[in-house]
Amino acid sequence: MTHLTCKVQLKIIMTGEACERRKYLMSRDQKKHEKQKKRERKVFEQKQHIFRIEKERLRRDQYPQIAVDPVNGDPEFVRLVRASLVGMDFDDRSLFQDGERKFYSLVRQYGFKHAYQRLQEVMQARFEQGDKFGRIGAIQLLKGFGTTLLSRISEVERRRYMPFNDVHVHIDQCDIIIMFSSLLSARGKDGTTFYSRQKPTIEFEGKQWNVGFSRHAIERLCQRVNPRYIEYGFSGDAHALVGNCIYFEPVLLHGNQPAFTFWDRCFTPPFSIYETYVKKILGEENVDLAGGECYYRVGYCPVAFEGDFAKATTLLYPGYSATPEYGLLQKTPLDRQAKLGLSRQAVSNDVVEVLWKHNAEAIKWFHDNGVPQVVQMNREVFVNYTDKRQRT
Repeated sequence: MTHLTCKVQLKIIMTGEACERRKYLMSRDQKKHEKQKKRERKVFEQKQHIFRIEKERLRRDQYPQIAVDPVNGDPEFVRLVRASLVGMDFDDRSLFQDGERKFYSLVRQYGFKHAYQRLQEVMQARFEQGDKFGRIGAIQLLKGFGTTLLSRISEVERRRYMPFNDVHVHIDQCDIIIMFSSLLSARGKDGTTFYSRQKPTIEFEGKQWNVGFSRHAIERLCQRVNPRYIEYGFSGDAHALVGNCIYFEPVLLHGNQPAFTFWDRCFTPPFSIYETYVKKILGEENVDLAGGECYYRVGYCPVAFEGDFAKATTLLYPGYSATPEYGLLQKTPLDRQAKLGLSRQAVSNDVVEVLWKHNAEAIKWFHDNGVPQVVQMNREVFVNYTDKRQRT
């Protein structure tokens, strides 16, 4: 091998080493560059993530914060309601309308008092423009959140827990608190007795008894007085009759069967209860402004004495067999045809017939002829279970 050949080979080797070194340096620089880009990308993504979180926080902060108060609630029913709350978004147009979003935005920004005053002004303006339901539109809107909340729970589950349990959407200044009420129960030789946490009492023959209800009595109460008890707009009323009512009057039915009768609010116009019981039966001209709130007779519950309880066994609508109204009708001097007509209506009466179909002739006749169906009372008839609460 010549000296020239050796030099050529050496040059080739050195050139190859230089290329390898350049490749190595380039590879190292590329890696640094890629790492730098990766770091920058990560920082950018973190900023984007923080931005999205902040944007979502600001969006949600437009509306009331929601807290759950499980006190007095059945744990399983509370669990169902918590699950229903998941995914409820005020900006979801399939759940909330524009008016609802505006109202809850005002609640968050200015508090409930201001928002409700503004809502009433809007509804009053609608009433003055010819919308006869404008005055209760505010109340209907307030039920919207609860209606949506319950509608996300299956009907089967609602019937399982209601009306023994109730959920109430309470607006506390700028936030929403989901509150609960549930009946207590005691087992006895004749089955379970359900009773209120308020533990109301009633006197029979000089002895005080705790007011209780059989399952059958509660089922008949729902069937005859509040068949829509699994809907939010009606569920509170159904539960209140057994869970929040504290005033019951002892009576004797036909055959000296001990029972109690109780009352519910007539509310205000244009609710159908007010229209029927105050306007058609009592007569607004007969309302004493100092006489207290108007109440209508719910019905009669025959009782069985079990342990410390006067336990309701069923619910009889006014005019059903053995009620004072039935006895009155049997003694009336009316002609046979008129008596038969009132009797037929009385035995078929329930909330559907009296309030929804406006067949209240028999109820009015009972009221006018000695068995009051509407009374005014200044006493406390119901208690509000939302007075005591605990947030979680």
